[in-house]
Amino acid sequence: MKKTLLRAMAIVSGGVLAGVAWGTLGSGAESRPLRQGVVAASYAANHIGETVTVGGSVSEVHVSPKATFIDLNGRYPNEEFTGVIWNEDASAFSNVGSNEGKTVDITGTVQMYRGRPEIILKSPSQIQVE
Repeated sequence: MKKTLLRAMAIVSGGVLAGVAWGTLGSGAESRPLRQGVVAASYAANHIGETVTVGGSVSEVHVSPKATFIDLNGRYPNEEFTGVIWNEDASAFSNVGSNEGKTVDITGTVQMYRGRPEIILKSPSQIQVE
């Protein structure tokens, strides 16, 4: 009985330590600490209607017939956040595809589209590459 209790306590303690390590070190999706005032892509949905700066790693840049999508921390349909450039604004953005694999900050008003947070980009000044 005593051995069983000790094993259970060891398992629980190990789980707690793993949780603390995960919370401290993170999942690896964001390998850098965010600057003060920058919202992690995973928390962008908590800021609907607010103008904020969202930070994350560009997993994919996808060009469709209507828009260019900059997916942060995951590839579509599993991205945490998306920056959207409509075709009528695309000429202002040069070589957006070169940001794949880089860490970026995207500034604008967060809105939801099909259950995912996004910011519509009108100006290249809304994207800062780290």
